[in-house]
Amino acid sequence: MVTAAPGTPASGRLAGRVRALATWNNLWSAAFFVTLVLVRFTPPRAERSIKLDDSWQQAFTYFHSHGYQAGLDYVFTYGPLAYLEIGSFAEDQIWERVLAWQLGFGSLVALLVVALARRIPSRTGRGLFTLLCLLAAQVSESWWSLVLACVCVWLLDDAARSRARLALGLSVLATVSLVKYPYFVLAVLVVIAVATVWTRERGRSAALLVPAGFVALLVAAWLAAGWFAAGQRLDGFPRYVATSNELTRGYAQAMHLPAPAYALVLACIAGVASLVWFGAWACANPRAPARLLFATVLAAATFLAYKSSFVLYDRDGAYFLFAGAAVLLPLTFRVHAPRWTSAWWPRAGSALSGVSIACALLGAPSVLDGVDRWPRQELLDIGLRCADSLSCLTNLPAFEREQLHAAAENAELHALPRSKVLVGTRPIDFFGVHQALLLQAGYDYRPRPVFQTYAAFTPALMELNRSFYESERAPAFAAINLQPFPRHLPTMEDGLALQSLVRRYEPVLSERGVMLWQRRALPGPVEAARTVVLDRTLPVGEWLELGELAPACYVARIEVEPTLLGRLRELAYQPAPLFLDVRVGPRESHDFVFGSELAKAGWILDPLIASERDLARWAAGLRVARPRAIRIEADGSLYAGEARIVLERTDLWPKPPPDAARELAYPSFGTLPVSERVEAEAHTGWLYGHEVLVVGAPSELAFEVPPGNWRLSGAYGCEPAPPGLPSLGVDIKIALAKGATLLQRTLDPRGVPADRGMKRLDLAFQCEAPTRLLLQTLLRAPKAPPDAGYWSELRIEPATDPSDGAGG
Repeated sequence: MVTAAPGTPASGRLAGRVRALATWNNLWSAAFFVTLVLVRFTPPRAERSIKLDDSWQQAFTYFHSHGYQAGLDYVFTYGPLAYLEIGSFAEDQIWERVLAWQLGFGSLVALLVVALARRIPSRTGRGLFTLLCLLAAQVSESWWSLVLACVCVWLLDDAARSRARLALGLSVLATVSLVKYPYFVLAVLVVIAVATVWTRERGRSAALLVPAGFVALLVAAWLAAGWFAAGQRLDGFPRYVATSNELTRGYAQAMHLPAPAYALVLACIAGVASLVWFGAWACANPRAPARLLFATVLAAATFLAYKSSFVLYDRDGAYFLFAGAAVLLPLTFRVHAPRWTSAWWPRAGSALSGVSIACALLGAPSVLDGVDRWPRQELLDIGLRCADSLSCLTNLPAFEREQLHAAAENAELHALPRSKVLVGTRPIDFFGVHQALLLQAGYDYRPRPVFQTYAAFTPALMELNRSFYESERAPAFAAINLQPFPRHLPTMEDGLALQSLVRRYEPVLSERGVMLWQRRALPGPVEAARTVVLDRTLPVGEWLELGELAPACYVARIEVEPTLLGRLRELAYQPAPLFLDVRVGPRESHDFVFGSELAKAGWILDPLIASERDLARWAAGLRVARPRAIRIEADGSLYAGEARIVLERTDLWPKPPPDAARELAYPSFGTLPVSERVEAEAHTGWLYGHEVLVVGAPSELAFEVPPGNWRLSGAYGCEPAPPGLPSLGVDIKIALAKGATLLQRTLDPRGVPADRGMKRLDLAFQCEAPTRLLLQTLLRAPKAPPDAGYWSELRIEPATDPSDGAGG
């Protein structure tokens, strides 16, 4: 060690110390740490969006503010500390999230990651680990899985077995495990590995279980502390674990979306290369149990990350980013250095880890989407996130005021004024996935336990929600907006709760695309009357003719079990799809995808509620298609050759309100059509400050018109397909069934600025005899992508002069 001479001035000694600290390794560590904290800093914002993900994220902020209990009041894959990670802005939580979670806990885990990165022997390895950590930090799932793996290294690679280090590491594990249930599962594996090493290295005496017991007691204490800090009751923890296990069991059956072949092949290559590398690294020193245990934890974490990303393929790149960083973690083991017996082993290990890293870069979202050949966008996002974080941190009070203003604007934007008058301060649930609509508008939101419809994956979860609606805890109102998972039959999602809702509540009105239902005054939990009309076994692939069933509501159950090969496929990738074909007419049929667990509980088959529009028409007492035959299709090698089908007649039927058609199916229409032919995605909504009926294309609304002079008024328009999808617009045509065309116009809002927005309609016409007025939207080309054509405030009134009217 170099020491300063006795006569060296103090300024010289300070300069020497600065030069000693200012090494490239230290400068890189400091830059890595600061950047990592800034990238992970996600200031809570008052999000305007009410889409699916934004809704459940905002719900967790609401749950914490109102003291809701995980596993009892709400059931979801995220835990009681999720509000810190994914919650939205709340005035009572912003400082807790910013100071305690983002800066405090975030800095702690960033420091741990940087400390492990410094152990990697080569500069190339450290550079790659830095890059991959910064990429992984942009996705919560990849980041927290990586943090848990880093904690495992830190605790296992401790020759002194320091209790202080153990306490700190277990506190991180306990905290992260309460954010999301899969993190809890991975944290349990880490705890088992740590307890095993502690037990083994403390000797084989009568006190053999003392170290393991100490580890278990310590982690239980930290879990209890985190659980209480989140405002939870201790007796709710077993319920949280049980319901989370049930969610995990049914998730794959209900939520699988196939991945592109390119992404799946890339994932398999990365997974195999990682697992072989972990195994080879562990076997290089078989006398070091910590290595074997860590390799096991890494393999389990890689598999969990793969399942999380590829059961429901959502293109976020979480698995690839985690796998790329995780293959470098074995190099951070300091005590248990490799003992290769041949020079080929380290070369093979470098090659395998290189393959995983290459797959991680090729699996970045922008590369998979074809935007770029390398993750340029993700690298740019690192800088953008840092800039946004610095902007927020430099003036937190101003940021808070900005979010308060945004929250007030959101409340006004998503207000449901007619519903608010009826509901007032009474509790209300939302049956669908857009709970943020109620949260932002300031309603007293009282959700059923599985608060998003698609997440009631199994009969047990559906029964939780059904029991809630049948109990005294049920809210006075329920808002409904059916938005099923792609290609799902809406009545299969939370089917038992929907049946209770139809029986226990009655429709009141439709406002801005949301139907409001009010609870009926029914005595006690009396079950609906049910009569089995069909119970038979049907070969998969054959049609079951239903014929003309007596008018009623029919509930179906389907039981079809996977074969051993099907279960292996589910374990390795995702379940094989099951298809339900429903024939409603000689030339009209619908096909849906379903999971075997979803179909077991019971769901409304007749009438066929295939969309939000169908539910509105049924609630209004209008005609809805009825099934005439059904068929189940599946891969014969993956499912049993026969399925059991049970059909029950029930007394479920909505009680339409006065003027039901206008209130529920055609809000804002002054004149009601006698028939409609619309796309499956048709729905009521709110555009440009007006109630609209979105019909898609092709579509047709038919109005009965007696002889005389008439005026048609209202509005029409077209909303283009979402960005990234092709859009050609639609043709608008208004004509008499027995007469001339009154209006024909093409709307192409994406290509022609003048076609954007709502167009006023004022047409005068004359009928010599009773006829029909047809309002049509037409595709501009065969198989063209349908854009959202819509009508609003349509009214047909007598006109004193047939020449009146300004046209369309």
